[in-house]
Amino acid sequence: MSQTIRILGLFGLAVGYAGCGEPLQLQQVIEKSRVLAARTEVSGDPERASPRPGERATVELLVAHPSGVQAVSWALQVCPRPDVSSGVPQCEGAVIAQSIQTTPTDGAPRVEFTTPMATRLLVFGVVCTAGAPGRLSASPDWTDSAHCTDPNARALRVSFDVEVGTENRHPVLSDDLLLLDGTPWNETPASCADTQIPHVNTASTEISIGVALNSREVVNAARERITLTHFSTVGELDRPFSVIEASDAADPARTTVSLTLPTVSQDRLSRVLVVARDGRGGTQWLERALAAQKQGHAEPASGYAMCVNLAAAYADDVCLLHGGTVAAWGDWRSVMRPDVLEPVYGVSLRQVDAVDARPVFVAEPANMKHAGYTVKAGDETSQA
Repeated sequence: MSQTIRILGLFGLAVGYAGCGEPLQLQQVIEKSRVLAARTEVSGDPERASPRPGERATVELLVAHPSGVQAVSWALQVCPRPDVSSGVPQCEGAVIAQSIQTTPTDGAPRVEFTTPMATRLLVFGVVCTAGAPGRLSASPDWTDSAHCTDPNARALRVSFDVEVGTENRHPVLSDDLLLLDGTPWNETPASCADTQIPHVNTASTEISIGVALNSREVVNAARERITLTHFSTVGELDRPFSVIEASDAADPARTTVSLTLPTVSQDRLSRVLVVARDGRGGTQWLERALAAQKQGHAEPASGYAMCVNLAAAYADDVCLLHGGTVAAWGDWRSVMRPDVLEPVYGVSLRQVDAVDARPVFVAEPANMKHAGYTVKAGDETSQA
């Protein structure tokens, strides 16, 4: 299956053209792998979105997956483009740089280039969820050549404009201005040992996004207008985007969105992504995580499976500690197995699913005793 994505500057929404018969999907829900945004960074001045001629710059894509992590391959090219905004974006001159990743990797797709004498550049290509990208052509019908060699791969065709020499800087999303139900929302951890993921056992939760006044550039004697697009992997946000108008002089200017969570039979990790755009090429994004918690399931009991599933979703290599010593250490495939994990956690683990080849475990409540908690049949939790 293929999808063509044009990253628009106006609303910053990814517009896709998918195969016939594919049902209409909510833009704010990550149900399949998608390219959500692209960000240009100037070498030595990463907060500047517009490189000058002769400067080195990098364009990096934000690719989102339902499970949070999936290896991808890609083929990207950069060329000058004509100053027109209609039709399929095309090159006006030779390709000046390319990036080809034939083996799927967890790294973000990116391409580096030296900025030529031009007013606008075009970055275009394909991201593949499996296999290798096909040979990419810079011809006017480049979308036909942007494909993946694996017939089961999802081919995400993408194009993005880079403005040259405008001195525009990226908008700023401050970590301390992102709130979950009024509480600062910490960065998404690599493991449960890093920080405590918020557990939410209500039907909905409020996410407040703040943008500091001094981080918004002055354009035409007014503060710039910021468009915020927001996405979730589990649950449904009440709208796909919000706008902080130029006339909003609050410091910080805020918008609030509601995330409605599904009723779950086991704890599920939901990732929320927020992308800010200024409509002139500036982009910034943040990612956070929360646990949609089973009703009646106490946090200490549910935390073990959640920690295990975080490591299974994010880690390439896992170091498993027990009693101050290393119980297992190696590739996630060799460590994230019930026979390795159960002696350490003191619980029975059952693999209930596999998302993008990564395992998902649930703790069996009839036989759980660890760290001072006993979980009995019926999901009753009491301290031992």
